[in-house]
Amino acid sequence: MIYRITRPFLLLVLSALIATAGLLPTAQAAGGDLDPTFAPAFLADDYPFLIVRQSTGKLIVSGNFEVVNSLGTRKLLRLNPDGSEDTSFNVPAIAREADISALAIQPDDAIVIGGTFTAVNGTPRQSLARLNSEGALDPDLSLSFADDGPSGTPFITKLLVRPDGTLIVAGRFTSVNGVAHLNLVRLLPNGSRDATFNASTDQSPRTLAAYPDNSLLVGGLFSLVNGAPSKGLVRLDPQGALVSTTVFSPGLNVLRADDLAIQPDGNILVAGIMTSGTGIEVRGPVRLLPNGGLDPSFAPDIRAANRANPPNRVALHTEGTILVGGKQMRVDGTLQPVLTRLTSAGRRDPGFALRGFLDDSVQTILVQPDGKIILTGSFTTLNDQTVPFIARLLPTATLTTATPTATTTPPPASPTATNAPIPSATFTALPGPSATALPSATFTALPGASATPTLRPTTPVASATPTRRPSSTPQATPGASSRLYLPFVRK
Repeated sequence: MIYRITRPFLLLVLSALIATAGLLPTAQAAGGDLDPTFAPAFLADDYPFLIVRQSTGKLIVSGNFEVVNSLGTRKLLRLNPDGSEDTSFNVPAIAREADISALAIQPDDAIVIGGTFTAVNGTPRQSLARLNSEGALDPDLSLSFADDGPSGTPFITKLLVRPDGTLIVAGRFTSVNGVAHLNLVRLLPNGSRDATFNASTDQSPRTLAAYPDNSLLVGGLFSLVNGAPSKGLVRLDPQGALVSTTVFSPGLNVLRADDLAIQPDGNILVAGIMTSGTGIEVRGPVRLLPNGGLDPSFAPDIRAANRANPPNRVALHTEGTILVGGKQMRVDGTLQPVLTRLTSAGRRDPGFALRGFLDDSVQTILVQPDGKIILTGSFTTLNDQTVPFIARLLPTATLTTATPTATTTPPPASPTATNAPIPSATFTALPGPSATALPSATFTALPGASATPTLRPTTPVASATPTRRPSSTPQATPGASSRLYLPFVRK
């Protein structure tokens, strides 16, 4: 049977296709692509070093900023969520030769800074200070750190806010307010020294991580903890004593722990320099069980391009995946830039890829609540685009849509025409290799067209009286009933 479609209905179908074309996906952004909505304005001589996030979504960045948006020299600034500078932030004045080497955000969005400075805004602050959420100096936290070692200059390497609100301070120092504290101290929420916490290391810790019960993981290059041999990685109870039930794998020598992450199941990810019990180099980060034993199910094959620079950053990402950063590396035999994502089993995640190369290294990996990833470091290019020292990456593939640029002019309106909505329907292309179902949509009749399409048969149909048309209308051909003609109907 051959059906003939009236001209108004065909115009409706064509209009629907044009309208729908603007909604069809035209490009796909993969996990690891640059976020185009993030555009900081750092200059060539600036160097963002560390970054933390306030609950408002604003970003606190430390580093060396000679000139940012022509507003002068500083060591700390705040960015809006889109990367633009927040000029309402009270930028603290810190000596040019000093550095901020540690950052932390407290539950009230107060900012704790640690480093080598001796004053903030002209007020004495030796190595540690606290600012309120808008950058003003907090007068309540004022401690004196000292170093009786060869350098004579104390500095802070790591800050960690624990679940109970206390603050762990790690670095190179021998006393706090005249009381002996070797490289580790805990502060109460009001900023005073917590005398009940007693822990020490013979070298500066490099990384810290807290458990929900306020026990603590400490990693670094040390060999002694609380005076006892403990190399590279230890677990301390809430008061700073060694946890005897956690004995890290005897088959693993942690020579230097650079970064730590505790997974929700209690497993521990460690990045740094490690060897097996026989002295063989361990490639990539390792995962330890809650009791300290090596997890054999996690076996990433990561080889640093330079053996002296193994991956030294690790962070938890979405759905159990793991971000690993450092210098350029090979993951499962594939050359990767200085950031890659692993599955929970330690294999390279093919859904996340950086196209192009990062020039140097990553210093900080910050995962936002929406899964987007902010990197800081010494890189200047990413995915073949110029992004000096800071970038935000998309976590997963996203679809973008084209904006229609063509316009159509409808026929003149009929005095009696009404733009009645046509019920939603799903249209499917004719059979063929490219047949694709178009999404359901509600369409509006063009002026002058009937709101309800009419199919007019050209051959008699039972219970229906056919409408005859001029002889110019194509007629049915015997043996060709499977062909569908869509001619315009003359009026």
